[in-house]
Amino acid sequence: MALPIAPTPVEEIKEAPLTSEGLRAWRHFRRNRGAVVALWVLVVVILAAILAPLLSHQSPVAQNLSQALQPPSPAHLLGTDEYGRDEFARVLFGARTALETGLIIVAISLSIGTLWGLLTAYYGGIWDMVLMRVADIFMAFPFLLLALMIVAALGPGLVQAEIAIAITYLPVYARLVRSVGLGIKQLEFVQAAKSLGARDALIIRRHFLPNLLPTLLVQATLNVGTAIIDVAGLSFLGMGVQPPTADWGAMLSDGQNFILLSPWLVLAPGIAILIVVLASNLVGDGLREALDPRSRHQA
Repeated sequence: MALPIAPTPVEEIKEAPLTSEGLRAWRHFRRNRGAVVALWVLVVVILAAILAPLLSHQSPVAQNLSQALQPPSPAHLLGTDEYGRDEFARVLFGARTALETGLIIVAISLSIGTLWGLLTAYYGGIWDMVLMRVADIFMAFPFLLLALMIVAALGPGLVQAEIAIAITYLPVYARLVRSVGLGIKQLEFVQAAKSLGARDALIIRRHFLPNLLPTLLVQATLNVGTAIIDVAGLSFLGMGVQPPTADWGAMLSDGQNFILLSPWLVLAPGIAILIVVLASNLVGDGLREALDPRSRHQA
C-alpha cells in the first residue's frame, strides 16, 4: 500500500535556478555596437561626474568678473560665463546634477508606479477602476503643463522639480506594469501557486516581479534620459535648479543671452545633454532587443 504524500508547503517550493538567460541577453547586447559604445559613453560621463573635483581645479560657483566671457583657453578649456565662472567646471559638476536627478526621479516613479500597477493588475475590481481613472486624469494633462503646475504649487527648486517630474511619470509605469501584469496573472504557474494557497505577497515577489523586471529595466533606462531633459527644461524656465548650482538647463538659460558673443556657453551644456540623452536611449534600445526573446531568436 502506497503511503500518502504530504503536500509541499508553498513557501518551500523552490524556484527554478536562473540559467544562462542573462548571459545570452548580455551576448546579444554586446552584438549591438551602438548600444555598447553608448554604454561606454555613459560610463565615461559617470566617472567624469564622480571625479569632477580632480578633473577641474576651478570652482563651478566661484565668480571672477574680470574674467567674464573669456573664450576657450588652456586656463579655461570651455571659456567662462558672464560671471567669470569656469564653463568646463560647471559642465562637469552639471553632470552630477543631471545624473543624480535622473536616477532619483526614475527610482521614485518606478517604485511607486510599480506598486500602483501591481495593485490594479493583481487585485482588479475597485482597485483597477479607481487607480486607472486617476492615471487617466494625470495623462489628460500635457506633461510640461502638469509639471509646471506642481512646481508652482511646491515652489521652484531641485527637489520640487524632481517630485513634479516623478509624479508625471507615475501613470506611465502604472499602465506598463498593469498591461504586463494582466498577462502574467493568467499564466499556469501563477494559477497553480494560487491553488496551493500561496500568499499574495509570495506570488508577487516570486512570479510577478521577476517577469516584470526586464520591461521595467528598459523603461527605466529610457526614462533617465527623458528625466534629464525634463529637469533641464524646468531649470531653463527658472523653475528647477536654482543658482549658483551648476545645471545644464540653467546654463542654457543664462547662455542664450550671449549666444552670438560667446556661443560656447550654450554649445557646451547643449552637447552634454545631447550626448547623455542619446547614449541612454541607445542603451535602452539595446536592452530592449537583448531582453526580448523574439529578437534573440531572429538573431
